[in-house]
Amino acid sequence: MTDEKEAKRGRDFHILAGQRVDNSSFTLNDKEIAIRDPYNIDPENFDLFMMEKYPEYKEKMFLIRNVLQQPELFEILLEEVGKKVVGEQEAIRVILLCSAGRFVENHQVASYNLLVNSESGTGKDYVVSKTLEIIPSKYYVRRTRISPTVLTYWHNAKYEPDWTWDGQVFYCEDISESVLNSDVFKVMCSNGSSATVTIKQRAVDVEVKGKPVIITTTASATPNPEMIRRMVLLQLNESVNQTTEIMKRHAELRQTGELPEYDPDLIKAQELLKRVKISIPFSNKIYPHFPNENILMRTNFPRFLDFIAASTALHQHQRKQDEKGFYIAEGRDYEIARECFLTLFNNKYMIPLTSNQRRLLSYFETNPTLKGSVTQLYNEQGIKFITDRALETNLKQLVRYGILTTQIEKDVLNRDMVVYAINKSYAHNQKLNLPTFQELDVNVAIPASTSSETSLNLNTEDTEVKEVKKATICVTCRVEEGMFTQDGEIFYCRSCAYNQTSIRNKSNKDNITSITEDKNASLD
Repeated sequence: MTDEKEAKRGRDFHILAGQRVDNSSFTLNDKEIAIRDPYNIDPENFDLFMMEKYPEYKEKMFLIRNVLQQPELFEILLEEVGKKVVGEQEAIRVILLCSAGRFVENHQVASYNLLVNSESGTGKDYVVSKTLEIIPSKYYVRRTRISPTVLTYWHNAKYEPDWTWDGQVFYCEDISESVLNSDVFKVMCSNGSSATVTIKQRAVDVEVKGKPVIITTTASATPNPEMIRRMVLLQLNESVNQTTEIMKRHAELRQTGELPEYDPDLIKAQELLKRVKISIPFSNKIYPHFPNENILMRTNFPRFLDFIAASTALHQHQRKQDEKGFYIAEGRDYEIARECFLTLFNNKYMIPLTSNQRRLLSYFETNPTLKGSVTQLYNEQGIKFITDRALETNLKQLVRYGILTTQIEKDVLNRDMVVYAINKSYAHNQKLNLPTFQELDVNVAIPASTSSETSLNLNTEDTEVKEVKKATICVTCRVEEGMFTQDGEIFYCRSCAYNQTSIRNKSNKDNITSITEDKNASLD
């Protein structure tokens, strides 16, 4: 048999074995495997064979089973970031989920772009940078300053044909308003760049492949309406309690002199995740719960679905696949997306407001009869936390959102002036309310797992929990098939059983025994 045929047999065997691990990070010798007569190797024992022959493969399988198959993977990442960031759990949750969007292939181009906007001194850049340090460095690009021109030429496909922004996270620290609202940055937030520029009086095509997840921070920049549709705004906790907790943590670290570090295995395990396509079988149950009065829903509803997809992609080693190879979202993915949306939007119509706009709006909410021109509001009402020019810009933005209204009145010299007042139909106390997954009343059959018999020990203090193998429905995510955990007369699927136990008895988290298949119970 020729070397070419032997190599082909080896490649065929890789497909036959149905490897669970992408081998792109190290080289497999297809020919050597073929010489071992692959047709005599039982695909069920493929992992054992690979671990014996390739130490790198054994390390991968160890990381997958001990990290990526943890049902609380998202919470584990959240807790890990807590080593370096005090509080800000809601903000960290959003940043982690948006960054996980890099694993989703079939998503809207701007769904995961994030602008962290809070007052100067709140630690925006610290929170974002320390959260993103949990990402493998090869997927994370950070810049403290950048110009719009650079974005046109950066990673030119002509000179870097193999480079793509797909699967990357780009963090631009403290972005200026000129860059934020530039045409080049707007295009980068939407799709890959394809520009024609003039170089030495000649037209030159410049192509940049792919689209990264873009995360940036600002204290004072106001995104224009076009950028608002391309990014979501996140505000940090500016409360006195948060300030106290930060000072307390600094004091504790100074006492010990130790600097916390992230678990390297948790970072390395993420390198084993790949870009995948996601299916959300219960998506038709969600849209009736989104308000349709605001045109922003045309952007925000697909974004919510992509948030669900980001969670599914992050948990891809725990999710089932359909016949097309799409990973199927579950109830837990919906709940994670829901929690993030409730953090991002504090009003019913999901109108994105910057920190300056929120502060400005508070004047009108506190005094509903307040009205006046820009000059009157600035000089007579004392709204001077921003310049009069910035005040006018933000007032006009609130009018576009339908929160404020305008009317023409006469000043003391009988000249026309634009007067701003709160819209009577705007109810600031109407908060966003998204149903829980259980309230969606989802009844969608998800393909059963192909795993063999398993055992589960939840070790709860107040409930006898045992795993059963019967046709039933999970009370949380409504899965209809597979292995279930019985808690009295209530049934949970595996994932929800872990989550339910973690919520009920968080102190016993370390007692949860991971589910493993009998034939792969040991990696040694």
